[in-house]
Amino acid sequence: MVQAVDSTVRELVYDFLDELRESGAVNMFGASSDLQDEFGFDKSTCRSLLSDWMNQYEEKSWEDDEVDEDELPERKY
Repeated sequence: MVQAVDSTVRELVYDFLDELRESGAVNMFGASSDLQDEFGFDKSTCRSLLSDWMNQYEEKSWEDDEVDEDELPERKY
């Protein structure tokens, strides 16, 4: 069962995950165990938070990337 997490705690978790990612010490797909160790959440809550973080991180990185069509490699098909 996923525990309720308020926005302040979620922000702390996301900051923790950002720092963990930047450290390069962990494969982020396995970071839910680090969340358990750091925050004491149950497994399903950690997996849910990690998934949410990955989704928002992916959305943010797509928004930050500007693709110049002229710099893309030519398609071979």
